Amino acid sequence: MLLIRRTKANRPVYFTTPGGGIEPGDSSPVDALRRELREELGATADRYQQVLVNTFPYGDGVVVQYFFVCRLVALDMSARHGPEFDDPSRGRYDLARVTPPAGLTGLRLRPEGLTDFLTNNHEALMLAVDLAPPDLVLAEQPPDPGISPGPEGATQVAG
Repeated sequence: MLLIRRTKANRPVYFTTPGGGIEPGDSSPVDALRRELREELGATADRYQQVLVNTFPYGDGVVVQYFFVCRLVALDMSARHGPEFDDPSRGRYDLARVTPPAGLTGLRLRPEGLTDFLTNNHEALMLAVDLAPPDLVLAEQPPDPGISPGPEGATQVAG
């Protein structure tokens, strides 16, 4: 599973799934997911399965987060793009490969409750997209000099 290791100034490091808001040009949550995977991972995928909907109050409304499981078929980290990569003040968006369920232990994974969902449903999630262990290899990313190594999402579409 690929997660994003978020590093922001003056905040503890946390992990989250790739994703973001549904934009006006997105005709569905799956279209938003495809776009976000291209932007945040430089990736394409198939076998999309929605597996979780998370809602919570926000201001005068409600945030709805759609979570999907999918199989990555291509990954090109040099193709990552978007405002989060153009503005250094937004912090770092490093990719982290974890092997659930054990690899989730001790991670500060957001949103709250996602770790339990992934741990408790790991086998079913893998079967949902008929996954064998992935053969994707991530290129090394330069370390952030301000962060020591180790474990430390409006509308969210997550992969």
